[in-house]
Amino acid sequence: MKLFQNTQESESEFGCSPIIQTPAGAIAFDLRINGQVPSRCHSKPSCFRLENGELLLRYSHKDYIAELLLCEPDIRIPSHMEIEKAAAAVWRLRACHNLRDCIFQAEMEPIGSAGWPDSGERLEAMTWEYGEWKLTLGTEDGAALVQRSRIKDMMPDSFYAEDEISQLQIVRYLPNAIAVPIPEIRKGELCQVHFVAAWSRPKEDGDASAWFAVDRTGGEILEGSGLY
Repeated sequence: MKLFQNTQESESEFGCSPIIQTPAGAIAFDLRINGQVPSRCHSKPSCFRLENGELLLRYSHKDYIAELLLCEPDIRIPSHMEIEKAAAAVWRLRACHNLRDCIFQAEMEPIGSAGWPDSGERLEAMTWEYGEWKLTLGTEDGAALVQRSRIKDMMPDSFYAEDEISQLQIVRYLPNAIAVPIPEIRKGELCQVHFVAAWSRPKEDGDASAWFAVDRTGGEILEGSGLY
């Protein structure tokens, strides 16, 4: 079963891992279900290279099917801003049975100092600095996730938080990591969570190019790739 549609895929000869390398350190993308990480237990991924160069990891388990898409999205930011590169990780998970305690996580292993929270409207993010580099890692905030649930946009029906304070507490900041917990995914439901990283060489203090670059929706990430 394919979770990303309209893809022509060929099996990767060299294998793959749920990690991207950046000038400020490596970022690992994990999915935990009941405390277990599929890539570290019974479900090693099948690896595919897609038509436009994207990498796809597919995890098949009796309780779920999960796919992790690693790609370099087209980024549109104001003309006076500039980034070196952006990379995105898009998880999709289809529950074959009712699932509980699912956590999608992106964790940086920084070369330099620890990062700090750097959130904004509809965006949860962390930023790191290393030498000449500035890197930001971001995902949708709780309000955006709840809205997606309400309009049935690849977010479980049971995922909700009515008041603003509860929504702001959904996404968690950990030491050098961002976690998106989904308490329940019912049988047959499809869930999507994404992370975007961008890095730049700032020319002046306060440069926010990387921060603006990671403020993307799932549709914007996939735009231009032919995937849906």
